[in-house]
Amino acid sequence: MKEQLNPRPYLAIMILARPSIFLPGDPTWPTDPLFEAMGVMHVGTETPAPDFRLPTPEGKAVALTELRGQVVFLNFWATWCPPCRVEMPSMERLYKEFKDQGLTILAIDMGESAKQVARFMRDFQLSFPALLDTDGNVSARYRVQGLPTTFLIDRGGRIAGAALGPRDWSSQEGKALIRSLLERTE
Repeated sequence: MKEQLNPRPYLAIMILARPSIFLPGDPTWPTDPLFEAMGVMHVGTETPAPDFRLPTPEGKAVALTELRGQVVFLNFWATWCPPCRVEMPSMERLYKEFKDQGLTILAIDMGESAKQVARFMRDFQLSFPALLDTDGNVSARYRVQGLPTTFLIDRGGRIAGAALGPRDWSSQEGKALIRSLLERTE
């Protein structure tokens, strides 16, 4: 039986954690019903996503600025995190459906070895890129307080939304939210 993710228990955590998780700005959540349906805080400001350059387990460097023009689904996670393990298959389904339409998923692992991350990605049959934040600098810049944490970055490189806790990203609501971000111009 497939385990269903319910974002509602995480809403109170998100509201309480808002000042420490998000970058400066005044989030307008829940005014956008697509964000609200997924329990994603809508960041209604022009907050640019902090840039970074991180390696994949294979050693290839990926920089956020190189992805400008795409919608970036930025997920902070770890192999030992049970909710992350539950969430990852839905991220893979989302990636497969929307990668050719301008969606990039970057899964930033917090503090683990390239070998651990590569094994996890292989075992879970995940095709989106995993990145290594071995020193924790990127997670600190994004003020990540818990795992999983996801940031949705629009085509212009601005943070559109953020979520603490797992979601079924391949649900109808998740697809509608991603579709709406893909349809927006810079």
